[in-house]
Formats: sequence, C-alpha cells, structure tokens
Amino acid sequence: MLTDDYSLLENIKTDLSFAIGAGCSKKSNISDWNTLSEALGYELLYNIIDTKESAYKNKIIADVLNNNIFSCFDKNSALDAIFNSFIKLPSVGRRDYWLAIKKVLYMNYDSPSDAKQPLVDAIVSCIKRRKIDAILNYNFDSVFEQNINPQYKSRSKEIQNSFTHLIGCDIYHVHGYIPFDYDGKTDVNNFIFTDKEYYENMLNPYSFSNEKQEEIFLNKNVLFVGVSFTDSNMKEILRKRVSVGYKKSIFAFLKLPDFNFEGTNNQLMENKYKLIQECYFDTLGVKILWVYDFDEIPT
Repeated sequence: MLTDDYSLLENIKTDLSFAIGAGCSKKSNISDWNTLSEALGYELLYNIIDTKESAYKNKIIADVLNNNIFSCFDKNSALDAIFNSFIKLPSVGRRDYWLAIKKVLYMNYDSPSDAKQPLVDAIVSCIKRRKIDAILNYNFDSVFEQNINPQYKSRSKEIQNSFTHLIGCDIYHVHGYIPFDYDGKTDVNNFIFTDKEYYENMLNPYSFSNEKQEEIFLNKNVLFVGVSFTDSNMKEILRKRVSVGYKKSIFAFLKLPDFNFEGTNNQLMENKYKLIQECYFDTLGVKILWVYDFDEIPT
C-alpha cells in the first residue's frame, strides 16, 4: 500500500541513492538498538566485575547492575556510564570495546547466508540495475557486503575509512564499520555510538559522517529504507538542506501503526496519523511512502 508519491519515485532515472537503517538488517538477525545496548551493557559490566566469586555469582551481579542502571537512565546515558567504567580498566582498550560490540551485534547472526533477505536483495538489485554509485549505511554491520558477496572478507582500510566499494557502489558506514569478521586488530574510525561520540560528531560539521550525509542529501535523489528518523543530527542536516534549497528528492518508506480499530474508525485514525506525519516530514524535505509492512517494499 503506497502513496501516490510512488509514481514520482518511479520517474527518477538518475542520481539515485539509498540511506539504509537498522530495519534493513533486522530480518538478518542483527541485534537492533534495544537488544544491542542492553546486551552490550551486560557484556561490559561482566568485565568490570572484578571479584574472585564464582562465575554464577558474577552473572547475578551483572544482571542486577544492568537492570538497575538501564532503569535509571535512558539507554544512551546508561551505556555511557558503563562504558566509562569499562574503559578505565587497566587491562582493556578501545579495541576490546569494539570486539564487545561485534560480539553482541552478531550474536544471532549465524552465517553470511543470513544476509540473503528479500528487502536487502531488492536494494542490491536496484543498485546494480540503476548503476548507483554511492549509498549511506547507518548500520555498523556488513549485511549488505555479505549479501552482495557471501565470501566477502573485510580489509583494514575499509574499517579505518568506514566505507566499502562493491558492484561499483561506495557504501558509506557513517556511524562506523564493524564487519562480521572483525578481529580487533584494527581501530574502528568515525565510530558514533555513545552519547559523547554522538555529540562530538554533531558539533563537528567537517566530520566524515556529516560531510558524507550532506554530500549525498544535496546531490542525490535519496530513498530512506529502515531508518527510524530519531537521529537529531541527521534531521538537522536535512533541515539545512531545506533552508538552502534543493533540486533533488528525498523519499522514505514508513510503516503505518496498527491502530486496532474496525472499518471507518481505523481509516480515520490512519488518515489523521498520515496527515500529522506528512506535515512534520515536509519540514525535513522528505516525502513519505507508506506501507503496512516492510515486506511490501521489495514488491
């Protein structure tokens, strides 16, 4: 179920790009933000607990601490609190932190075959057909790379530069890149995860993340898929694009909630919801393509 704006999207023949979010990796069993943050909090806490008690007792301590810290703060602040304790341990460094993220990011991702999902297949197919030369990927994972090539092996330069180049397309991981085969031997540059990292990036207009987003938003027709639009920094860049004027189009697939009403009442709720959302997204210069389920997108 798509809006009439879909016909506008079909008419775009050149300069197409994608902005890919967590929704594109979810069906591949990559941990979503809630799972990732709480599992990472537990993983880091377990290292912080420095006792000679049994592993069972350490687990209980970590469970209780994790539950209480995450109930006291929002998830970003909770992770910041735990991370700052973890990184002060004399026996750990930044690479241990990235390895911990890799562990929980892929904890349910069994093999590269998990990357073969209809939505990702459809986007990769479009990249090939349209000869798309650059996309934004807000995910840390290598699902796209492994969808394109199940035998894909990352290179240190890709992790350091936060982008890969496959099938003629630059894939910019604008929040950093931790591939499935990350072994902790390379620094993960341009990494944006904790509150501190997020706000440092937001205040730096010349960061890799901000420059790449601006470059693509201003020069490409962009299709957002699986992006939640909760990132204030990204929205500020979109507002800047609106203020300076633009010639390209930006579309976003968004899922309609299930209001659980019957008949005309449900239609009324949908129409009101769409009206409010479309008025808001208009301030970002984004046209919404509505779907009832993300599985509709490939068709």
